[in-house]
Amino acid sequence: MNWSLLISNWNLMRVVRFIIGIIILIEGINSRQWIPGIVGGIFLIQAILNVGCCGSEGCNVPESKVDPDKTETVRYEEVKVK
Repeated sequence: MNWSLLISNWNLMRVVRFIIGIIILIEGINSRQWIPGIVGGIFLIQAILNVGCCGSEGCNVPESKVDPDKTETVRYEEVKVK
C-alpha cells in the first residue's frame, strides 16, 4: 500500500468528510446505535481513501475535446416557401 497517496492531496471536501465521519462515528458509539456508526465509518473511508459517491473524481465534467482554434465554414441552404 502506498501511504503517500493517503496523506497527500487533502482538499476542503476531503477534510470535511473526515471531520463529519469522526463526529458521526463518535455519536454512534456514544449512543450505541449501529446506523450512525456505519454512516460515520463510510464518511471516514471516503475521506481516507479519497473517494466519493462516484469513485475518485468520477463526478467531474470531462474536458472538452473541441479545439477552440479550429474554425469551420458553415454552409447555409436557403429554403423557399411556395
